[in-house]
Amino acid sequence: MRINKTARCIILIFLGNIGVIILPEFRKVFWLFYVLSILLLPYGNLFRLSFKAKLLLLVLLTFGITVIVRGLLNPNDNTYLTIIGNPAYSMFELLPVFILLAESDNILLILHKILYSVSIATCCLIVFFNPQDLVETLVYFIAILAPFKFARYKMIIILTLMFGYFTFVMNDYRIILLAAMLLLVPLGLNKYFKRLQTLKRITTVYVTFMFLLPITLMITGLTTGFSVYQIGQMLTEDSDKGYEVDTRTFLWYEVFEDLSNNNAIAWGKGLTGRVTSELTVDSDGSVNDDGRSFVEVRALDIIRRGGVVYATVYYGAIFLAVLNVLFKTKNRFLLVVAIVVTSFYFLNFIGTQPAVNLYSVLFWILIGLCFSRKWNNYSDDQIKEIIYIKSSLKEHVSFRTDN
Repeated sequence: MRINKTARCIILIFLGNIGVIILPEFRKVFWLFYVLSILLLPYGNLFRLSFKAKLLLLVLLTFGITVIVRGLLNPNDNTYLTIIGNPAYSMFELLPVFILLAESDNILLILHKILYSVSIATCCLIVFFNPQDLVETLVYFIAILAPFKFARYKMIIILTLMFGYFTFVMNDYRIILLAAMLLLVPLGLNKYFKRLQTLKRITTVYVTFMFLLPITLMITGLTTGFSVYQIGQMLTEDSDKGYEVDTRTFLWYEVFEDLSNNNAIAWGKGLTGRVTSELTVDSDGSVNDDGRSFVEVRALDIIRRGGVVYATVYYGAIFLAVLNVLFKTKNRFLLVVAIVVTSFYFLNFIGTQPAVNLYSVLFWILIGLCFSRKWNNYSDDQIKEIIYIKSSLKEHVSFRTDN
């Protein structure tokens, strides 16, 4: 069976992610899957992109490549071999190029199939391994299927929540619980607000609040010393419990203090630039007493790499993508996508470690959908027909519309 370019690229990322989970010692081999995926992208889709999407892609890649080059030219870091094959470094700045996949005609069906495949793989791997990346993929993005009544969808949602709780218990990964709660937002809004305009107004309120909240808390924390992350410790006497210990406030202070001391707040330190930290374990597991070239919070690590300027461009592009949906979409599907993208943006300020993996790639595909003139102009019924035509599951698929 012939596999088209779009499916091939996503399958390579999926297999690479599974390979790293099963055989982490061979991560540099599976890194080649990611390289191959980028090389095989359908670059002809570039001509389908809107002018706005082309411009933002050019700006993001220009900033990203600059960050990479600054890291490679940094004489203080001998980390060339570490960069190659390290998912926290290699190609993260190039991921916006995956918005090209959003212009493929069969991308919705591929997203449906890959998310189902992730759920099956997670069921198989979770007994013997720690498939945290796959669990995060489901928790972050399974909600995009909410407008479609695909067969077994409710079962996948239940499994996703179970996987999320298991990951929290096994890894003390608290952000997965927050992500699971945010997963309920698009599910609930899609279920109870059937009319397009009503859902659009509710989505606008949610997007505005969630985009402003982390920025407000960040500025408040850095200027006044108040940190929302410390609330858990303040409410209990036993502050040694894993889920109550504040593990984020000091990271924000460390990064901004180090960047300020080195006059690097605006432009950052490049891909491999180190920041002084109480922590000594770096992204590749090595111990570095002279600082870390990695921060567990994605927004902070982007600031470390390219400064406030790069972070503004990066998250500004995400905001413009969501804004494009709010102003132009004619379907409820992309409103749900906008909610999911907004929730993922919010989580960037708490965790979601910067890495090249399946959920990072899917995120940029969703950004591409938000910018797409084609998908924004389709009605719900037209999307339904597209899925019917391209799917062999006609008898198992229905669509929730305003009627």
